[in-house]
Amino acid sequence: MAKVRKKKSKQKQCLRNEKQRKLQSLTPDAIRDQAKAFLAASRYRDAILAFREVLKKGGDKYLVLPDLFRAYRLRHGQLLAKKMTKEAETVANLGRQVFEALPRITQELLEQALDFLPVRTIMAALKEKSAFAVLTP
Repeated sequence: MAKVRKKKSKQKQCLRNEKQRKLQSLTPDAIRDQAKAFLAASRYRDAILAFREVLKKGGDKYLVLPDLFRAYRLRHGQLLAKKMTKEAETVANLGRQVFEALPRITQELLEQALDFLPVRTIMAALKEKSAFAVLTP
């Protein structure tokens, strides 16, 4: 049984590596479009990998970070539904880091953050930026 599980795990890892190689050959705009398609198809893990690849390739963080934050938030919910609390906590920490790095926080992002992050984290991020410049339409 353990050998079968190990073999399946290795196959999944090979598939993820193959997806990563395919993404690396695309332009940042094409990868961002692919990531948005993953997000729409509820493939949050793939969307996170794709958005992170866009950032590595020098994509526009103003366009990518809000979507990356959304992908982390949705992946967190997905992991909690599967009762994978440690993994969900890790994803929440990564989402917190993205939230703190957001160049601009809109009303929609703030509402999403309130569902996903502790209030003290949100308040610290808002305090760091000027509150008047943060909530932009």
